Amino acid sequence: MTGSRHGWMMAVLASMVALAACSTTPNPDLYSIAPVDGPVHTGAPKVILLQQIGLARYLERSQIVRSSENYRLDVMQNDWWGEPLGAMLSRVLIEELSQRLPGSAVIGENG
Repeated sequence: MTGSRHGWMMAVLASMVALAACSTTPNPDLYSIAPVDGPVHTGAPKVILLQQIGLARYLERSQIVRSSENYRLDVMQNDWWGEPLGAMLSRVLIEELSQRLPGSAVIGENG
């Protein structure tokens, strides 16, 4: 009985340590890219199709990647994009082109 009681207490202690470890992990800070207003242009085509934006594979992640000196990349463990980077860049580019080319319908490749 003493051995099973000791095992039970160790299991409870291990569970408490695991819960404490989970609760100290901070939620990631989420970032987005916002459209920037620019000059309006006329004379563009009536329909503009924006193809899917291709990204380098090392950028296809939730965490923000920054470059530093000597070709080194730093992955920001707690700084994440709020949506997939390729989709966000496409969305923002469509918004910016639509604002700058009011006579054109700007359509993303995915609709």
